[in-house]
Amino acid sequence: MAEKKQKLPKSWRVRHPDHCMIPVIAEDKEQATVKAAKFWGVPWNKVVAECTVEFIRELIPHNCPDCGTYVFESEEEYCPACKFRLKAEENIMRKRKAEFFRKQTTEQKEVTA
Repeated sequence: MAEKKQKLPKSWRVRHPDHCMIPVIAEDKEQATVKAAKFWGVPWNKVVAECTVEFIRELIPHNCPDCGTYVFESEEEYCPACKFRLKAEENIMRKRKAEFFRKQTTEQKEVTA
C-alpha cells in the first residue's frame, strides 16, 4: 500500500484596508481569510470582499507563520512576541480609523454650521 504524503501547513499573508496585515496558517485562501477575520475580531462576511491573500511558504508544524520560530510551549499559532506585536498593530489601526472618522464628522459639522 502506498502511504499518503502528509501535507505541510501553508503560511498566507492577508491584507485588508481597515486592518493590519496578518500572516496565518491555513489550508487554502478561504480558510486564511476566515482566520484573519477571527484575529481581527470582525465578521468574516464583512471583510472577505476587500481582502487580498498571498501565499508565503510551507511551514514545518508548530512554527510561527510570521517569524518562523518554533512554538512548542502551547497550541498557540503565533509565538508570544509576534502575537503581542500583531495585536498592538491591530489596535493602532483601529484607533487611527476611529480618529479619522471622528475628524471627518467634526469637519462636516463645522461646514454645515
